[in-house]
Amino acid sequence: MKGTLKQFDQHILPLNAIHQHQEELFGVKITRIAGMNGRTSSERTVPDGFALSSELYWDFLNSNDIRKKIKALIVDIDISNTKLLKKQASKVRRLIRSAAWTNEQKEQITKQYIDCFGNKFSPLAIVRSSAVAQNISREEFPQLHDTIFSVKNKTELLQAIKNSYASLFKEKAIIYRHQKGLGHMHVAMSVLVQHQYTPMVSGKIYPVDVSTGFQNVLTVEASHGTHELLQAGKVEPDRYILFQPAIADKKYSVISQKRGS
Repeated sequence: MKGTLKQFDQHILPLNAIHQHQEELFGVKITRIAGMNGRTSSERTVPDGFALSSELYWDFLNSNDIRKKIKALIVDIDISNTKLLKKQASKVRRLIRSAAWTNEQKEQITKQYIDCFGNKFSPLAIVRSSAVAQNISREEFPQLHDTIFSVKNKTELLQAIKNSYASLFKEKAIIYRHQKGLGHMHVAMSVLVQHQYTPMVSGKIYPVDVSTGFQNVLTVEASHGTHELLQAGKVEPDRYILFQPAIADKKYSVISQKRGS
């Protein structure tokens, strides 16, 4: 089955071409990362990359004719039945991971990958998930979906994007949406692909207070070593809570800080 998405150039964009008003297509995480980046190479403060809009996620499901199958497996599930939840969620993830890209989808994604990373020698890429709730552009989904590290080539990239899509149906993501009253078939996934570097220090930024859900702050976690260690919970990071309006006004913004180990 063919996809129905038209004008791929509006749905697969370089990071520096994404703007704040595109949250409904790219989600809060990606638009905020893009907002930290300059429009020219001398102004850029985050690694180069490109993003796939949430519309491409729907196009992928439609082209494989699996949208109704996913709905049947998950839409009315009893989240208190943990055994059934785990079983059905696993089925949905397998369904997405085993689905195929159309030739046009594959061509457009790999074209942007080559433009960003080069064809002969490609540095490692990191694939980040950015969920988008339909008609609720500013909904946050902290620490729910997968980040895929050390993607080496086009083949691995195409699978990593499918893994990102599948992480929308991890058990904790399903439970979160249920608790928030969000329909499982009204949340899509946008994906950010960036150059991956090996840093001395790495960190994560969440657009909320991860402990309380308060949305007027940023939570910054940082530790020595690579991001994989932090993501896997193998280190206890330093944590900073920053007041967002103060950042915008270029004023002192640290509300609290806690040293890790």
